[in-house]
Amino acid sequence: MHSVSSRLRSWLPVFALAFAGLAGCDEPAEFAGDEPVSLRPGGGYGCTQCSVNSPTVNDALITELNLDGVANSSGVTFVDIFNPANGLHYKPDMNPARDELIARNMNNPQQVVYTGPQLVGKVLSLMTPNGPVQLRIVGFDGQVPSWAAGGGFVNAYRMQYNDVDNVSQPVCPNTSDEHKDLVTLIHGETYDRETNEITPAQGRWFTIACVAEGAYKMKMMDYAPSGLRRANLEQRKATLRMVTADYCGDGTPYTVDGTPVAWRNANGSITPGVAETSLEAKWGPNGALCLDDPRYADPASIHCQIPACDGDGAFGPGIEWRTMLP
Repeated sequence: MHSVSSRLRSWLPVFALAFAGLAGCDEPAEFAGDEPVSLRPGGGYGCTQCSVNSPTVNDALITELNLDGVANSSGVTFVDIFNPANGLHYKPDMNPARDELIARNMNNPQQVVYTGPQLVGKVLSLMTPNGPVQLRIVGFDGQVPSWAAGGGFVNAYRMQYNDVDNVSQPVCPNTSDEHKDLVTLIHGETYDRETNEITPAQGRWFTIACVAEGAYKMKMMDYAPSGLRRANLEQRKATLRMVTADYCGDGTPYTVDGTPVAWRNANGSITPGVAETSLEAKWGPNGALCLDDPRYADPASIHCQIPACDGDGAFGPGIEWRTMLP
């Protein structure tokens, strides 16, 4: 299951029309490898920015692609990686341990030609049902600090395309973060943006995860498949339910962008950057295990029955997360 929402389908013609003007596209934006950590969305361990939630798991215009050119459910295929500077095309691949794109020699696939910051200025050549699209890599940072104690550095890319007026546009226009072209990649796993369901072990598929949204935050918390903590599928499910306030476990978000919440996980690798004042909920893979005080919604609006926590914030079997209100 590789679903893409109706929003993407409405954008595909815009992408395709934009291709006609790419020969005169704007110069890529600068994104220095030594950019200060304070400018990186979410900051590092213990930050306050990482204690705001998101109602969406991922809202990139193109949420997932296949490295072998298999079309996703909207008919979008990843054709190759193109270097406008020399006119050459390269075979796409990834380093799954780092969730890092690789460009290989077409005639000698064992040869890695570009990876990491070397891909800045290169283009992901895509084919949609309405025509070709070029998604430009305009920045890379391989040293984004994890939000988790003991978490490794996260790779982040900045990706843009040109619209029908030949104006550069970000790949994540709907994210609440100001850096709307900032994404991270997650190899081998895809996420349904309607239900929050995770499809694991997807081999050559990868997700393009938008900054400030659920899948991006899950990775920043070191819960992605490539994370050093080696979170299992049930733990990742619990994380997405918690971040998006999906109390009922069916993809319904009972929150809005930017709502502050203090989240803490069972093993203590994530501690909140805001005060823990009153208990909201405790979380497992199917949603809220108990609920006292919703972070945003009127309790009467929640469509499923959830027992009260009665102020008991203790962790126990099956509880991956505890959320509290600041």
